Amino acid sequence: MFCSSATARSSRRRTASPRELDREGQPRRRLPGTPRQRHAGRRQEAVAGFFRPRRRQDPERDRHPRVHDRLPCIVNLVGAGRDSAGQSFLVMQLMPNGSLRDALRSHSAAPSWPRRVEIALRVARAVASLHGASPPVVHRDVKSENVLFDAAWDARLADFSLAVRVGGGGRTEPIGLPPAGTIGYLDPSYTESKLLSPKNDVFSFGVLLLELVSSRKVMDVDSDTCSIVAWAVPMIRARRYDEVVDRRVGLSAGTERSAVARILRVAARCAAEKAEERPGMGRW
Repeated sequence: MFCSSATARSSRRRTASPRELDREGQPRRRLPGTPRQRHAGRRQEAVAGFFRPRRRQDPERDRHPRVHDRLPCIVNLVGAGRDSAGQSFLVMQLMPNGSLRDALRSHSAAPSWPRRVEIALRVARAVASLHGASPPVVHRDVKSENVLFDAAWDARLADFSLAVRVGGGGRTEPIGLPPAGTIGYLDPSYTESKLLSPKNDVFSFGVLLLELVSSRKVMDVDSDTCSIVAWAVPMIRARRYDEVVDRRVGLSAGTERSAVARILRVAARCAAEKAEERPGMGRW
């Protein structure tokens, strides 16, 4: 299983010490700290941390994807190895510029609307490439914390620790694994039925779009509407788009306003309560 590739605050990663691992070699928690880097020619790479080898008797082992293809919109696996103590680790592309969550929470420079549209498109392409694989891959943890920026500030989807392969055709199916993901991004139909399909990622992507446009917390316990979906979707349906957007970055008339309105409409469709009402990732 792939280990986590992002900390709670940034893309900075380090290897875990043995005391930070459980009996099976899994990190006990997300690991803070600076990245442990290595230089390979002109490339910089990050050691993502230790991971648990699969047990041979694990009936679910073949569902965990091996994402080896060098895709432009995901954080790619560079290699794997073992240290002197025999612990396994993964080497990932280095993402030195933090996460989308960091950028949206920044008090110094909020991303512009063209920048946010570009990020939305790149994340959509990343998820679509996973769903278009054979068999399809469901990420299960699409969120702003897992959208990282490379050295050129291009957004990439990270962290395949929860990703699994599902049957072809995008069908819904039981997988014998408990629901997993992040509260606020989790598809309610997945947590209730324990049936997995690519449409679960579509829901999470819709939540991410709402967060991207509004810069609002996905879950805000201090708000009357705790969930960003419950807060934003009624306003989108009423076409009150200006009440949803991040007020730190004003909307100009014309193309910019039209693009943001379209993203919000797509977000509302993606976050639909019924999975069958959600679009596929390649349809917007």
